Amino acid sequence: MHKLHESFSPEPNSLGDGKYRIRIIVPGQGSSGIYTAENLAASAPLFKAGTEMFIDHPTETEEWERPERSIRDYAGVFLEDATVGEDGALYTVCKVFSGVNELIKDKWEYIGVSINAWCADPISENGIVPPIAGVRSVDFVTIPGAGGAITDLLESNRTNNYVKEGTVDKELSSKFDELKDAFASAIEALGSKLDSAVASIQESKVEESAEKASLDVDSAIEAGKKIAESGLPELAVTRVREAMKAGKAVDEAIEAERHYLHEATASTATPVDDKPVNTFNKIGW
Repeated sequence: MHKLHESFSPEPNSLGDGKYRIRIIVPGQGSSGIYTAENLAASAPLFKAGTEMFIDHPTETEEWERPERSIRDYAGVFLEDATVGEDGALYTVCKVFSGVNELIKDKWEYIGVSINAWCADPISENGIVPPIAGVRSVDFVTIPGAGGAITDLLESNRTNNYVKEGTVDKELSSKFDELKDAFASAIEALGSKLDSAVASIQESKVEESAEKASLDVDSAIEAGKKIAESGLPELAVTRVREAMKAGKAVDEAIEAERHYLHEATASTATPVDDKPVNTFNKIGW
């Protein structure tokens, strides 16, 4: 699809009650290319009664966010289908709404009308604009187009970000592609770093677990040696191991068990009389 925006000054011919006869477009050089009388005649049926008219063409942002246009900019409609004049130009009668009529009537000789349309085929190498394929609107603009190189048929003399054949400006498109590639590269690099970080964390956890397991084994061996060398009886060893499971250190558990055995032994021992026995008295000597 190739956008066409072409501006031409309307004839200051008021029919009263907000109705105006306007010249839509004329054969010859426009801001988008050369319009032949033959192609305009073929396009005339597209400019039907009911074609909408707005104040100014939409900006790129407006076309993206609100392609149906805003009611605030709604200016009028065609009352008749366009006809081809003897000069090859397209003419019609439009109705300008009351809220806008005073504005248009006051500035009529200083403004123009501009088609907002498109063609299906590209503009030829010699600049011939093909027959129009569709019409969005015919808009009131401040300065009618007077030639130039704006090829999306924007009829007012203002630069825009469209290029010939309705594509996006090549420089803008190139920058967009660069940003897209840079963004993709950044995402890929971020993904690689994230994978590396996850792998590093997992490796660290494995090493930490292995180190902890190794320390646990070493501690168990050392504790076993100390218990074996303690000389404690089997029942006491069992109590030492239970104390270690509860969180007590092996040395503390062994020492506590020795203290317990010592106290237990002392409390159950039979007292011994150190006085010598007088055997003579016992046998009657």
